[in-house]
Amino acid sequence: MTLTMEAVLRKTELGRAEISRRGESLSRHERNLLVVADGRRRAAELLDLVGMENQHSLVRLLEAGLLEIVSLASEAVHAVTPSRAEPEPGSPAAIAPELFKAYACPPDASRQFRLYAFLGAQIPEFFGLGAIPLTLRLERADSLDELVTLFDKLVVAVEKKRGPKAVALYRERLDELLATS
Repeated sequence: MTLTMEAVLRKTELGRAEISRRGESLSRHERNLLVVADGRRRAAELLDLVGMENQHSLVRLLEAGLLEIVSLASEAVHAVTPSRAEPEPGSPAAIAPELFKAYACPPDASRQFRLYAFLGAQIPEFFGLGAIPLTLRLERADSLDELVTLFDKLVVAVEKKRGPKAVALYRERLDELLATS
């Protein structure tokens, strides 16, 4: 698949390792692109996020095997068709709609990976451009305790945006993610 501005990009395992290793071969903009490439954003959105206008850095990251094209945005839109119905007032979906955002996680994933995948989907929802440093911490986290610390930061943002009822729902989700089943 050829890179277009409609391509949805995500970091590869090699890309995650590069973030953790903090190698010096990447420019600051390339590193930031790598951090925010989460498999949900189009190439054009990634460039906007890091304040870049050309795609040379994306091409370099793709050629180095640090990023991969997941799909085209038009394909992604058809693959996930969100419900247009308004949630019932007072329902969990009305209290904390971000909690129900889809994220990729195999059913047999470890507790650590389940929490990692959940945080990867949630952090951008609540932190906007401030998500870059937290996403870096997420990518570098190598223990469940480090991920729980990031979850606690997320909960502070959830409370500011959605209130204490949403926090209770997020705490329940944490219990589900950490359950051994």
